[in-house]
Amino acid sequence: MLFLHGGGLVLGNREPTGPGALLAGSRFGPLRDELTARGFAVAVIDFRLAPAAPWPAPLDDARCAVRFLKANAAALAVDPARIAVAGTGTGGTLASLLGVVRGQDTGQYAGEDSTVRAVAALSAPAGFDLAGLDPLTRASVLMALGRSPSTLRAASPLTYAGPGAPPFLLANGGRKSAEFAAGLRAAGVPVTEGPVSDRAVADFFAAAVG
Repeated sequence: MLFLHGGGLVLGNREPTGPGALLAGSRFGPLRDELTARGFAVAVIDFRLAPAAPWPAPLDDARCAVRFLKANAAALAVDPARIAVAGTGTGGTLASLLGVVRGQDTGQYAGEDSTVRAVAALSAPAGFDLAGLDPLTRASVLMALGRSPSTLRAASPLTYAGPGAPPFLLANGGRKSAEFAAGLRAAGVPVTEGPVSDRAVADFFAAAVG
């Protein structure tokens, strides 16, 4: 399972403790422990952040991480066909995009693709627009993505809800998460919703990856 931290695409890091971990959310440690107890390997990465790295840099880095895991599966003792992804906040947005966006793999490890077997997006926004946002959230979106409608659509998993996606867990809400879930279900994608514990997230992954 690849974990992607939150932080609005402008803050946070992969560290399990310290200020970056607090900004990214507190779920990684307990979820990691729950999964490793069941025999999962767990990876967590840093990715480039705004404003230094404009969109789609963080998504490109997440895709590259999946391709790295597949390219090095033998050395890491992981199954390249059973890689899943989870994220909190905008890390969950990136995880969702890994599940629904196709045909955009370029860069390192070009012999691999970034498709994943299952996605858990926790408290993750599924759509970005500037209407109706509180000032702090609006400022964060503008810093991370700018105000271009095309960029806001490209960064929104809701844009890509359609057939062929892996099973999704959309937990604890997130902007336009309900619409995203409805779009996935309409396309025949298995979707689980609702507030969930770390054990329930691990149960989801155990069932989804087989």
